[in-house]
Amino acid sequence: MVASPDEVHAARRRLREAGVPETEWQDGGMTRVQVTDPDGYRVELFAY
Repeated sequence: MVASPDEVHAARRRLREAGVPETEWQDGGMTRVQVTDPDGYRVELFAY
């Protein structure tokens, strides 16, 4: 969990710029982004 939805948005921009594959995105109520690491594990950042 991160401090605010704005931090999730900023992280999403950085991840996209780095070419990290995004698997899920949710905005509204809870904001979250889910990506995969190089080994295929899912990593999630979220905030309420």
